[in-house]
Amino acid sequence: MLKGAAAAFIAAMALLWWPTPAVATQDWICGSAPTGWVLGEPPEESGFNRISIVGADELRWNGGLTDRDELWEYLGFAAAAAPETLTLLEFGAEADCSLVQEVRNRMTRELRCSEGFCGEWRPRSRSAGPPSTETEIQRRLEEAEADLRRALEEADAATRQEPR
Repeated sequence: MLKGAAAAFIAAMALLWWPTPAVATQDWICGSAPTGWVLGEPPEESGFNRISIVGADELRWNGGLTDRDELWEYLGFAAAAAPETLTLLEFGAEADCSLVQEVRNRMTRELRCSEGFCGEWRPRSRSAGPPSTETEIQRRLEEAEADLRRALEEADAATRQEPR
């Protein structure tokens, strides 16, 4: 039983050393986001623009299906808006990385990305890679803590049952 407790403890400690969102640049899919971009989950409020790459190459602007020309036009409108709002790029592991880079480049050219008006995040539904948000890191830590607690309780119960 102590082996299980030790394994759970080691797993929990490994999760504590996982990089935080400020350090992890999410470069496991299509390279790192450009310097100065906001990384992580989008804000809860709806006061931002969202560019989504669904599958390999389906483009969406705030949920609506679009094409490249229309997307570039929307970016121009976003840049001209007063006040300028945050624009987030989201994509999954199946995204065409050349399209991701093309959208990043266009956003950088059109928007004030170095001033924090651009961001990038990966949907929670991805199945591989490091945790990219504080929420995901917290969830994994809580799971590891619960596993450790169960293993310690089992070890404690087993030692109580051993004859002395």
